[in-house]
Amino acid sequence: MAEKLAVVEQNKFTAGRFFKSNMLRKASKIYQRINGWYNFGDATNNYQKEDMTAHEVQETNEKLQSLKIVCFSNLVVCKFKMGENTSVVGITDQMLDMDPNHAKALYFRG
Repeated sequence: MAEKLAVVEQNKFTAGRFFKSNMLRKASKIYQRINGWYNFGDATNNYQKEDMTAHEVQETNEKLQSLKIVCFSNLVVCKFKMGENTSVVGITDQMLDMDPNHAKALYFRG
């Protein structure tokens, strides 16, 4: 699971660099790829059958889960800036399913 965390963090870093350079389409594609890993289970599925009661595994899983909402948030900002309002609504719906009180999701949903 640590390898999955490293891949997600590296991709998030790369997408962030594109976002800061105002290359929103490239950043958006990377954030979508990351979010696809979560939606289809690749990021958090326990393929190696690691002991989920182990402290290190739990900690890594918590980091993966916190990165999930961050990547969704960043994707919403990209889509909003690109004027893709239908995508913004769909993504914020997913975010609000994860955290009904998420301020950024509520703001962009409005």
